[in-house]
Amino acid sequence: MAMSVLTVLDRYVLWITPPLMCGSAVLLGLLIRNVVRLGTEARILSVPLVEQQTIEFREARRVVLSEEGPRFSSRFAGLDYQLSTEYGAPVEGRKARLT
Repeated sequence: MAMSVLTVLDRYVLWITPPLMCGSAVLLGLLIRNVVRLGTEARILSVPLVEQQTIEFREARRVVLSEEGPRFSSRFAGLDYQLSTEYGAPVEGRKARLT
């Protein structure tokens, strides 16, 4: 007599669950570690905000400018920034606002 899959799972659930939970916890830890590492490796520069800042990029590539501050704070509400060439001409870009 063949047992159905649900019957087998019901019978052995106490033996199957702990290894699956441990494996899931290990995989979750690896995922979190890799996401944090990716965020720190991808960062080019981190400087404090001042009224005017000059930063020189040695090679042309895609750059994301972002500001960090306390959560739910309006400290940077009026902040605006612009990329420009070494001669002062503005560089085309787009702004992404997360609200």
